Amino acid sequence: MEANDKIMDKLNYYLLMILCVFILGCTVDTSAIQANGELKFGRYIFTPPDGYWFFVKKYPANFKTKSDFFVVTFWESKEAVSREGLKGKETFFNFAVSSSVCQDYKSYYDEAGRLGVTYEHLPVEASALQSIDNWSCKQTDHGIFGIECVSLRKELVTFGIYGNEKGEVMAKIPVFKKMIESFKVQ
Repeated sequence: MEANDKIMDKLNYYLLMILCVFILGCTVDTSAIQANGELKFGRYIFTPPDGYWFFVKKYPANFKTKSDFFVVTFWESKEAVSREGLKGKETFFNFAVSSSVCQDYKSYYDEAGRLGVTYEHLPVEASALQSIDNWSCKQTDHGIFGIECVSLRKELVTFGIYGNEKGEVMAKIPVFKKMIESFKVQ
């Protein structure tokens, strides 16, 4: 029973992190802005899809614990930012950074599996993502269809695209790939 409690605690933490992805940045004193060009968070620079909406967030000076993380979500419309959940064919992109103790991708996926997160091979429609150096991309399902690409650096860096409909996510793979390929470390 105690082992199950520990697994549930880890799973609850991970689910809380995913929930934060949906509401992160939604505070009274901030308002969403529209992406237009290159953005910088800490040492990391990339270009999100033009026209998507996000909340400006301060990047932490450092990651002190294993559970520290930073997430910015890019929504298709300003209305989607403040609404709970996705409607119809909407999609959103995430950029996330977290502390990591994983030395390789296998240990990352093994740890995610222990926390109850499942990953599958990429669908054929997303095979273009396999050619991006220093990134590992897989399909996932957090209640909605998603593709996540991770890179093991000083911290664990993740880009993701998610949506209710697999076809809509797959249609945006070229935009998603371009976003990842724009990624630079200063």
